[in-house]
Amino acid sequence: MAGADPTLVERLGTWGDLVGDAFALRDDVLGVWGDPQVTGKPAGDDLLAGKPTVLLVWAAEMLAAAHRPLLEACDAGTLDGPQVVALREAMQAAGVRERAELELTDLVDRSHAALDDLDVDGPSRAALAGLAEAVAWRSV
Repeated sequence: MAGADPTLVERLGTWGDLVGDAFALRDDVLGVWGDPQVTGKPAGDDLLAGKPTVLLVWAAEMLAAAHRPLLEACDAGTLDGPQVVALREAMQAAGVRERAELELTDLVDRSHAALDDLDVDGPSRAALAGLAEAVAWRSV
């Protein structure tokens, strides 16, 4: 982007940060609740691997104390299959997935607002907006 207007570069950077955050959050959601027939990975794979994600941070805030041992086992990477299912269900019941979906909606809305600040033509704006939505709402 050599020679580009610095304001344009900054605003595109803001848009890119928001879309990148949406990509990462959707990846985390798919790693816990993704359909294995679509993703090609077992549901709960990230929990089984003990992958640190914002979903686990939210789970630590939102889950009842009775589920703390599941979070500790996840953090240690020692969950077994039934524990993965139990933790995934507890996270769902506590509203972790709903929180993630609301955050994704917010990220997409903010990325669209960032485009409003750009001087780009209709087709380019539509393509960027569509990319943000595709990233946030993908199933793989």
